[in-house]
Amino acid sequence: MSKFQTWLPPCLLIALLSQGKAAALSDAAKADELLAKYQAFVAEFESVRFDSDTTTYQKGGPFAEWTWVVTSHAAFSRKGDRWRFLIHEVGYNYYDHKKIPFDLETEQTFDGRSYFMVDRDDREARELPEIDETSARQRLAGHLGRRVETQASAEIDTEKPAAARDYAVQNETCLFYGYIPGDRVSIIDLFHDKRSRLTAGADALGGRTCDILRGATSHGVITLWLDRESNHIPIRILIRRSGDDLVGNTPMRKQKPHGDDKRVMPNLPMLGYDIDAEFKHSTIGGQDTISGCLREDRFTFERGVTYGRRIEMNLTRVDFNPKPEDLEPTLAIPEGNYVSIRNAPGIAAKWSGGKLVMNYDKPTVAALKANWVSEEIPTPAWRRPIVLTTTVLLIIAVSLLARRLIVKRVE
Repeated sequence: MSKFQTWLPPCLLIALLSQGKAAALSDAAKADELLAKYQAFVAEFESVRFDSDTTTYQKGGPFAEWTWVVTSHAAFSRKGDRWRFLIHEVGYNYYDHKKIPFDLETEQTFDGRSYFMVDRDDREARELPEIDETSARQRLAGHLGRRVETQASAEIDTEKPAAARDYAVQNETCLFYGYIPGDRVSIIDLFHDKRSRLTAGADALGGRTCDILRGATSHGVITLWLDRESNHIPIRILIRRSGDDLVGNTPMRKQKPHGDDKRVMPNLPMLGYDIDAEFKHSTIGGQDTISGCLREDRFTFERGVTYGRRIEMNLTRVDFNPKPEDLEPTLAIPEGNYVSIRNAPGIAAKWSGGKLVMNYDKPTVAALKANWVSEEIPTPAWRRPIVLTTTVLLIIAVSLLARRLIVKRVE
């Protein structure tokens, strides 16, 4: 065998390994490039206003086929750290094998320092014998009933507002600005996590050529189809979770239905939870953007049981330059209405004269921090004798120990 033949296999192996390493580096660079494009798209929603009309259907549990559940109209505005979210929902809750109608308006505003939420619940809706999609849309287009119950709450924290990122998880629109529904975590943050593994590819979807960015993250495998023809706007997002993938802070394998979902979902351990959303595109003021989506959530449980949720959404009045009035609250609050302070439940507050009044010297929301006084909690009277006795016994014990040591040294 010649020297050439002897060295040929190792050389070929090294060449192949080098080629594979180069391909991996190229793939990583491509993934980083696609992530930057997706991040640029999400950044556009830091200044935006839009209305959304949504219809939700469910299948599984008490629903043998796809069944209408909720119709809603929402308005969302954001400019930097400030945001406002107003939603009017009409539909029914399923409880004890009965459909309970509801008609609810909720408005949430965050001015960069303080958070305010108002709920207006139409009590007459609950007395309806039945409600369907047609009558729900009629109520949505009209006015609330006469017996409206208003609840209001505020949250004040100028250092680190707990509600500062709540805009990201309101309604089903959170996917538009890069958040996983119900998880309060952004796709971009997950993709930047060092534990995540990103890969890139390409494929056709709906007759359009797309770059594919896939990330294996702590919250499941997230796949983005980014449309080359429209400046890499996402055309589809698929999130698949199972096993130890997180939903919120809980692994998928430990998930069980909670909240309102317990009324319709089987009380069984979940094996999988997928979110699949396809987006509609439009051009607004010469700018390509999203104008709606069709989203399906699929839940898989033990024993082969499944459950599905389908959400149809259309956006209107999209504007990337919201006006100051778009960020101001609009729902009326009755004079003298009680207001709860979420991060200070011991403070009594009410709505008076068009503002929030509290039992402090300065009756404004912004003044809460300025008037906040941390009082030392006094030691209960019954603890004082115990503390005194314990202290005396410790002193005696230390004295006896010291005396023994001294005697030993003398001896």
